[in-house]
Amino acid sequence: AYRESALFLAHLLDLHGPLSPKDLRNLGAKATKTTPVLSANHYGWFVKNPDGTYDLTDGGREALVLYSPMILAFRTVESDV
Repeated sequence: AYRESALFLAHLLDLHGPLSPKDLRNLGAKATKTTPVLSANHYGWFVKNPDGTYDLTDGGREALVLYSPMILAFRTVESDV
């Protein structure tokens, strides 16, 4: 569940660029998971900018490729909405 939440956040950051946790939640990230996943950053995929927004690290961009089937599924669902 953690990896899926982290991948969804990475997907949103890839599409929209740096975002705040609030912006991520407004785009569909789970309210109870967004801040904990970003703060824990177990995979090292996120970096917090001085303005409070988050962006992807190189590792986060690599995860988009490594887990491309799941990212594609997120994008397919998003385009259907």
